[in-house]
Amino acid sequence: MPPTQQTPTTVPNLDFILQSEQPKPKRFGRGDKTQRILLVTIVGIVLVILVFVFLSFVRSGSRRGSAELIDLAAYQTELARVMDIGVKDSSDSSVQGVAQTGSLTITSDLIRTKKMIASKSAKIGKNDLGKYVTKSIDADLEAAKTANEFDAVFTALIDEKLGDYKTRLASVFAAQSDAKIQNTLRNFKSNAELLPFSYSP
Repeated sequence: MPPTQQTPTTVPNLDFILQSEQPKPKRFGRGDKTQRILLVTIVGIVLVILVFVFLSFVRSGSRRGSAELIDLAAYQTELARVMDIGVKDSSDSSVQGVAQTGSLTITSDLIRTKKMIASKSAKIGKNDLGKYVTKSIDADLEAAKTANEFDAVFTALIDEKLGDYKTRLASVFAAQSDAKIQNTLRNFKSNAELLPFSYSP
Protein backbone atom coordinates (compact mmCIF):
# COMPACT_ATOMS: atom_id res chain seq x y z
CA MET A 1 0.00 0.00 0.00
CA PRO A 2 1.52 3.20 -1.08
CA PRO A 3 2.27 5.68 1.65
CA THR A 4 -0.41 8.35 1.94
CA GLN A 5 0.73 11.82 1.28
CA GLN A 6 -0.32 14.39 3.79
CA THR A 7 -1.54 17.61 2.35
CA PRO A 8 0.22 20.52 4.04
CA THR A 9 -2.15 22.45 6.22
CA THR A 10 -1.95 26.23 6.02
CA VAL A 11 -1.54 27.88 9.34
CA PRO A 12 -3.20 31.30 9.51
CA ASN A 13 -0.78 34.15 9.96
CA LEU A 14 -1.42 35.54 13.45
CA ASP A 15 1.59 37.76 13.60
CA PHE A 16 -0.61 40.89 13.60
CA ILE A 17 -1.72 40.00 17.13
CA LEU A 18 1.80 39.95 18.38
CA GLN A 19 2.80 43.13 16.66
CA SER A 20 2.53 46.30 18.67
CA GLU A 21 -0.35 48.62 17.82
CA GLN A 22 0.24 51.03 15.01
CA PRO A 23 0.59 54.61 16.32
CA LYS A 24 -2.63 56.56 15.88
CA PRO A 25 -2.43 59.68 13.77
CA LYS A 26 -2.14 62.78 15.94
CA ARG A 27 -5.10 65.08 16.11
CA PHE A 28 -4.72 68.69 15.11
CA GLY A 29 -3.52 70.71 18.05
CA ARG A 30 -2.30 67.82 20.16
CA GLY A 31 1.24 66.91 20.61
CA ASP A 32 2.59 69.26 17.95
CA LYS A 33 3.63 72.57 19.55
CA THR A 34 3.63 74.49 16.27
CA GLN A 35 0.05 73.48 15.52
CA ARG A 36 -1.07 74.53 19.00
CA ILE A 37 0.56 77.95 18.67
CA LEU A 38 -1.04 78.42 15.24
CA LEU A 39 -4.48 77.46 16.57
CA VAL A 40 -4.23 79.83 19.55
CA THR A 41 -3.05 82.67 17.26
CA ILE A 42 -5.96 82.19 14.82
CA VAL A 43 -8.53 82.07 17.64
CA GLY A 44 -6.99 85.20 19.20
CA ILE A 45 -7.12 87.14 15.91
CA VAL A 46 -10.76 86.14 15.34
CA LEU A 47 -11.71 87.26 18.87
CA VAL A 48 -9.97 90.62 18.44
CA ILE A 49 -11.81 91.19 15.13
CA LEU A 50 -15.17 90.30 16.71
CA VAL A 51 -14.59 92.65 19.66
CA PHE A 52 -13.56 95.47 17.30
CA VAL A 53 -16.68 94.98 15.12
CA PHE A 54 -18.92 94.90 18.20
CA LEU A 55 -17.43 98.10 19.66
CA SER A 56 -17.72 99.87 16.30
CA PHE A 57 -21.38 98.88 16.11
CA VAL A 58 -22.06 100.11 19.66
CA ARG A 59 -20.30 103.42 19.06
CA SER A 60 -22.05 104.08 15.76
CA GLY A 61 -25.40 103.31 17.39
CA SER A 62 -24.78 105.63 20.31
CA ARG A 63 -23.64 108.49 18.04
CA ARG A 64 -26.58 108.17 15.70
CA GLY A 65 -28.46 111.46 15.64
CA SER A 66 -25.65 113.50 17.22
CA ALA A 67 -25.22 115.68 14.10
CA GLU A 68 -28.91 116.62 14.29
CA LEU A 69 -28.55 117.52 17.97
CA ILE A 70 -25.52 119.72 17.24
CA ASP A 71 -27.54 121.45 14.51
CA LEU A 72 -30.40 121.95 16.98
CA ALA A 73 -27.99 123.47 19.53
CA ALA A 74 -26.80 125.93 16.86
CA TYR A 75 -30.38 126.99 16.12
CA GLN A 76 -31.21 127.33 19.83
CA THR A 77 -28.11 129.51 20.25
CA GLU A 78 -29.28 131.93 17.54
CA LEU A 79 -32.90 131.89 18.75
CA ALA A 80 -31.84 132.78 22.30
CA ARG A 81 -29.55 135.52 20.95
CA VAL A 82 -32.40 137.13 18.99
CA MET A 83 -34.71 136.83 22.02
CA ASP A 84 -32.12 138.76 24.04
CA ILE A 85 -32.25 141.59 21.48
CA GLY A 86 -35.99 141.80 22.15
CA VAL A 87 -35.42 141.98 25.89
CA LYS A 88 -32.94 144.81 25.41
CA ASP A 89 -34.59 146.88 22.68
CA SER A 90 -38.35 146.37 23.00
CA SER A 91 -40.35 149.33 24.25
CA ASP A 92 -43.36 147.19 25.12
CA SER A 93 -43.22 145.54 28.54
CA SER A 94 -45.35 142.56 27.44
CA VAL A 95 -43.04 141.88 24.48
CA GLN A 96 -40.04 142.24 26.76
CA GLY A 97 -41.60 139.79 29.21
CA VAL A 98 -42.29 137.16 26.56
CA ALA A 99 -38.82 137.67 25.06
CA GLN A 100 -37.28 137.25 28.51
CA THR A 101 -39.26 134.07 29.11
CA GLY A 102 -38.33 132.82 25.64
CA SER A 103 -34.64 133.56 26.16
CA LEU A 104 -34.56 131.74 29.51
CA THR A 105 -36.53 128.78 28.13
CA ILE A 106 -34.43 128.33 24.99
CA THR A 107 -31.17 128.84 26.91
CA SER A 108 -32.24 126.20 29.44
CA ASP A 109 -33.14 123.82 26.59
CA LEU A 110 -29.78 124.55 24.94
CA ILE A 111 -27.96 123.43 28.09
CA ARG A 112 -29.94 120.17 28.00
CA THR A 113 -29.18 119.73 24.30
CA LYS A 114 -25.46 120.05 25.02
CA LYS A 115 -25.80 117.34 27.70
CA MET A 116 -27.52 115.04 25.20
CA ILE A 117 -24.70 115.63 22.70
CA ALA A 118 -22.14 114.76 25.39
CA SER A 119 -24.08 111.60 26.27
CA LYS A 120 -23.50 110.43 22.68
CA SER A 121 -19.74 110.99 23.08
CA ALA A 122 -19.94 113.65 20.37
CA LYS A 123 -18.26 117.04 20.53
CA ILE A 124 -19.44 120.44 19.40
CA GLY A 125 -16.94 121.97 16.99
CA LYS A 126 -15.43 125.40 17.42
CA ASN A 127 -17.75 127.06 14.87
CA ASP A 128 -20.77 124.75 15.12
CA LEU A 129 -22.88 126.95 17.38
CA GLY A 130 -22.44 129.99 15.13
CA LYS A 131 -23.95 128.23 12.13
CA TYR A 132 -27.25 130.16 12.21
CA VAL A 133 -26.02 133.53 13.42
CA THR A 134 -27.47 136.03 10.95
CA LYS A 135 -26.13 139.54 11.35
CA SER A 136 -28.66 140.87 8.84
CA ILE A 137 -31.29 140.25 11.53
CA ASP A 138 -29.48 142.70 13.78
CA ALA A 139 -29.48 145.29 11.01
CA ASP A 140 -33.19 144.76 10.29
CA LEU A 141 -34.12 145.08 13.97
CA GLU A 142 -31.96 148.17 14.35
CA ALA A 143 -33.70 149.75 11.35
CA ALA A 144 -37.10 148.81 12.82
CA LYS A 145 -36.10 150.38 16.12
CA THR A 146 -35.13 153.62 14.36
CA ALA A 147 -38.49 153.61 12.53
CA ASN A 148 -40.30 152.99 15.83
CA GLU A 149 -41.55 149.60 14.54
CA PHE A 150 -39.29 147.34 16.59
CA ASP A 151 -41.98 145.40 18.49
CA ALA A 152 -44.01 144.51 15.39
CA VAL A 153 -40.94 143.48 13.36
CA PHE A 154 -39.44 141.59 16.31
CA THR A 155 -42.57 139.58 17.12
CA ALA A 156 -43.10 138.67 13.43
CA LEU A 157 -39.49 137.49 13.25
CA ILE A 158 -39.75 135.42 16.43
CA ASP A 159 -43.04 133.85 15.30
CA GLU A 160 -41.29 132.75 12.10
CA LYS A 161 -38.25 131.45 13.96
CA LEU A 162 -40.35 129.55 16.50
CA GLY A 163 -42.27 127.86 13.67
CA ASP A 164 -38.97 126.82 12.11
CA TYR A 165 -37.72 125.65 15.51
CA LYS A 166 -40.72 123.34 16.01
CA THR A 167 -40.15 121.83 12.55
CA ARG A 168 -36.50 121.23 13.44
CA LEU A 169 -37.48 119.57 16.70
CA ALA A 170 -39.66 117.09 14.81
CA SER A 171 -36.79 116.33 12.42
CA VAL A 172 -34.28 115.84 15.25
CA PHE A 173 -36.79 113.65 17.13
CA ALA A 174 -37.10 111.35 14.09
CA ALA A 175 -33.31 110.87 13.98
CA GLN A 176 -33.09 109.64 17.59
CA SER A 177 -33.41 106.08 18.89
CA ASP A 178 -32.85 106.82 22.58
CA ALA A 179 -36.20 107.07 24.41
CA LYS A 180 -34.78 109.44 27.04
CA ILE A 181 -33.60 111.89 24.36
CA GLN A 182 -36.94 111.63 22.58
CA ASN A 183 -38.75 112.52 25.82
CA THR A 184 -36.49 115.55 26.29
CA LEU A 185 -37.25 116.69 22.74
CA ARG A 186 -40.97 116.33 23.41
CA ASN A 187 -40.46 118.59 26.40
CA PHE A 188 -38.67 121.13 24.18
CA LYS A 189 -41.66 121.13 21.83
CA SER A 190 -44.04 121.70 24.75
CA ASN A 191 -41.88 124.61 25.90
CA ALA A 192 -41.91 126.11 22.41
CA GLU A 193 -45.71 125.82 22.26
CA LEU A 194 -45.90 128.09 25.32
CA LEU A 195 -44.06 130.89 23.52
CA PRO A 196 -46.48 132.29 20.91
CA PHE A 197 -45.78 135.93 20.12
CA SER A 198 -48.54 138.30 19.22
CA TYR A 199 -48.27 142.04 19.22
CA SER A 200 -51.09 144.57 19.14
CA PRO A 201 -49.80 148.12 19.49
